[in-house]
Amino acid sequence: MDPSPYMLKHAATEHAEIRFVQGSAESTGFPDGRFDAIAVCFVLHEIPIRYLARCLTELHRILVPGGRIAICEPSSAQFEGGFWRQLCRHGLRHAYFNLLARFVYEPFVRAWHRIDVRARLGEAGFEVLGDEQDPPVRFVLARKPA
Repeated sequence: MDPSPYMLKHAATEHAEIRFVQGSAESTGFPDGRFDAIAVCFVLHEIPIRYLARCLTELHRILVPGGRIAICEPSSAQFEGGFWRQLCRHGLRHAYFNLLARFVYEPFVRAWHRIDVRARLGEAGFEVLGDEQDPPVRFVLARKPA
């Protein structure tokens, strides 16, 4: 699912065997309990925080009881310190993403890093099973209680 017709067309060209749907995470149009699992990759930090609760509530709605949601988002660690600090402490990979984070326009990413993601998931009805930072990404696994 993606709101962009251009991105969907590109995805369909690369993966003709997959059905892609235009829409937004805040209002998917899918029936209740449609999915056993949902993967959300580099999406939530692109959503204005004021819409995040609606998005998480919608994802909770379309999951079956016991269903899981896997979230992969940029790690806040890529914004900590400068290039040289990242290079010395964590190596070239971390330093590269630290540098990249400073040049790519991400209007909502800093707001995303300021919120308590675990609390927001809990407010939407999810139980957080795991939350780990492995810069440049953060992985969160949660489930809808059965």
